[in-house]
Amino acid sequence: MADPVLIRIEINPESRVKAVRTAHRPVLRKGMWCRFQIQVANDARTTSRLRVQSPQAPPQPGYRDRWLDCRLEQETPLTGAKSEVRTLLLRTDETGWRDATLLFDVGQGTQDLGFRAEVSLLFRCIP
Repeated sequence: MADPVLIRIEINPESRVKAVRTAHRPVLRKGMWCRFQIQVANDARTTSRLRVQSPQAPPQPGYRDRWLDCRLEQETPLTGAKSEVRTLLLRTDETGWRDATLLFDVGQGTQDLGFRAEVSLLFRCIP
């Protein structure tokens, strides 16, 4: 079974990034890396690296609001193709309903105006 599409990324010709969540309701399994697809529409044909960050997954362990680990499976730059798919890996040690914000960019200053490069998701975290 294919990984579900969780987010669609649009990179406009000026390399501004916009993230849109899909209708998929994400479920995370405690202690396991869960895989989700990100569809990238690359109108800029950029070959920069797509990056993801989250306030709920700060780089320093032990931060009190940290409950999420997130990273892209492919750390390589985008290919420059008009359309491609990347895999997002998410992991938690929590259970219950948790809200997270994911922020995407392809380099300094490429976030879309109006904070459209970030997407808020409600996760169901199960044991």
